[in-house]
Amino acid sequence: MVDFLMYTIVLAFDYARLELASHVDIISCFLSLLKKIFKIWGDKMERDIQDALEMLGRGKGFALDIGTGRGRMALGLAEYGYDVVSLDESLEALKRAREFIRESGVEEKVLLMVGDGHSLPFLDETFDVVATYNALHHMRDYKRVLDEMVRVCKKGGKIVISELNEYGKKVVEESHRKRGSHHEANISIVDVSSYLEKEYRIVGEIKPSERTDIYIATNISF
Repeated sequence: MVDFLMYTIVLAFDYARLELASHVDIISCFLSLLKKIFKIWGDKMERDIQDALEMLGRGKGFALDIGTGRGRMALGLAEYGYDVVSLDESLEALKRAREFIRESGVEEKVLLMVGDGHSLPFLDETFDVVATYNALHHMRDYKRVLDEMVRVCKKGGKIVISELNEYGKKVVEESHRKRGSHHEANISIVDVSSYLEKEYRIVGEIKPSERTDIYIATNISF
């Protein structure tokens, strides 16, 4: 990612030099283009996902993303080195995610598939990382999804979960209200953490981010 940013900044300087030949102020030109670059970057990799991935760290192996949505977590995991399976119940969501991921050049590292997080079609201990980004509150039974996440995660593997914090809930609710729809998020990352500790003795770390709380833990269940 750092290489990508450096490359785009170099391009910005080259563009600014060309504009200078046309008597355009180089500083103004550079700042304008750089603003566009970072807007695109921000759309691709949101701060909350960056925080989650930094907690996880770069790695190799297989990662499962439950609740593909727009494909942001799947894309991030792929860019951090993992081979990703991303699962969603909505075929339309998967089609949109495919277009989003295709633009980023890591399409070959991401497999998108239709599936249900309550009953994952994978053997026990399949994945090195199992993640979900702001999706648990959409599930019919989030505890059942957590059970499945633990089951398919290798012993010693990582479980990464992001859920909306109070500020994030307000932002999303307002966004839905403006569109004439309704959104509810009735669970918190504390609910997630408490359940995993009680049922599996898994104790994780919680980090507040801009609009979400992020939980990461090592699977030590037995």
